[in-house]
Formats: sequence, C-alpha cells, structure tokens
Amino acid sequence: MKNMKYVILSALLLFVLVPHSSQAYLTSGQEVIRLNESNVLYLIHFDFGSKKYDMRLPIAAYRKETPENSKALEYKIEDNRSESMYSKGAAAGIVLSKALIVDGHYFIPKGEGKRFTLAVILNVPDVATDEKLDLSLQVTKLPFTLKAENIEIGARLNDPELQYYVTPEAKFR
Repeated sequence: MKNMKYVILSALLLFVLVPHSSQAYLTSGQEVIRLNESNVLYLIHFDFGSKKYDMRLPIAAYRKETPENSKALEYKIEDNRSESMYSKGAAAGIVLSKALIVDGHYFIPKGEGKRFTLAVILNVPDVATDEKLDLSLQVTKLPFTLKAENIEIGARLNDPELQYYVTPEAKFR
C-alpha cells in the first residue's frame, strides 16, 4: 500500500513538473550541408526552457542506443529511399549551446530559454557513394531533467514531439 502511494505521488509530480506546452521545447530549424563527396553535416536547432523549473540538457549525442537511464541525446541516420536505417559510415555528434555547463550538462535557469544545436558529421564510405542514397538524421531520444527545489525529475520528448527533429535529406548518387 505504501509503495502504491509512492507510485501515485511520483506520477502526479511528474505530470505537474513536465511542461505541457510545446513552447518549452521547440525545434526552430533543420539543415543539411554537404561538405564534400563523402561528408555531410546535419544541424538541428532547438530551444528549451521553463518558466517554473530549472532544466538540464545533454551535451553528448550518440548514433547508437544508450542505456535507458542515459542522459545522452540519441539519433539515427535513415535512408529515405529504402525507408531503412543506414548503419554504414562513421558519425560523430555533439549538442552545442551558449548555455552554462554544470556537472557535464547544459543548465537552463527557470524563466529563461536557451538555443541548442545538434551537430552531426557523417562520413559515407567511398563504396556507398556509388549507391543512390537519400540520408536524413532523426533524433530518437532527447532526455532532459527538471528541477524544483530539491526534487529532480528525468523526462524526455515523446515520439510525436520528436517527429519534428529530423533534417532534410542529403542525396548521394
């Protein structure tokens, strides 16, 4: 019975703390820049902030799945031509911002909003450039932490919200 009260209280607290307006986490632009024949730069710009709560966002960004409790942003590369995940090549990503870094995460004080940019460089192997590929980047996990007084709640964007965190295609012919 005591555990049930804890679960209900935690769920209620999560409902109250998680922002219910998309104004707290808007994507403001997506770009793809061909650097050369085999390298492309993907950029996704987004804004985060809360009127009532301090927030923390990740700096790290990974192409692979991370543990469930990981605080890292995750993304995948999709071949829109074949509608499948593209796993070839090497990719490196990072979240950039002018926000203050505290304990290895970006910190956003309550009442403020900050701009972030996910930057990912993808190197497509030479053999793949002979293929016809339409590659885009999709964010698959964007965790954040809300803090009110001494309570911290881990949250993340859900799939309907993440559908806007996708870049245009980079075409390889």
